[in-house]
Amino acid sequence: MNAVHLFLQMRFSKPAFRLFTATALVACSSVGPNNTRAEDADSELSLNGHDPVACFTMGKYASGSPEIKAIYEGATYHFVNEQDKAVFIADPVKYVPQFGAYRTNGVVYGMAFGGDPDTWQIIDGKLYMFG
Repeated sequence: MNAVHLFLQMRFSKPAFRLFTATALVACSSVGPNNTRAEDADSELSLNGHDPVACFTMGKYASGSPEIKAIYEGATYHFVNEQDKAVFIADPVKYVPQFGAYRTNGVVYGMAFGGDPDTWQIIDGKLYMFG
């Protein structure tokens, strides 16, 4: 049993927990695996075009260039420079935002909300978006 289940079980009775879980699963089934949006030629643009590697290397959320991009698991990522793109391609799992770039604090409740550009954190070497 994971931490989310434990948290939810502490707050709900078993019937309420089951109803909540079923409702959350139905609500989340209508969204894709990644929080993306369409922009020009990029139909599945992640992080609103910001560079995920920059969070690690520059310590800030920086806008990437539409000319410098890579696609990973159906989502398109933009990068500040070719070096960040190369680093990403070498190990994309290390740099992609957790939970498909949806808000981490919404995922706990089964709600798929987009993350805010200035509200992110690297925890144990993984990028998490918040709202």
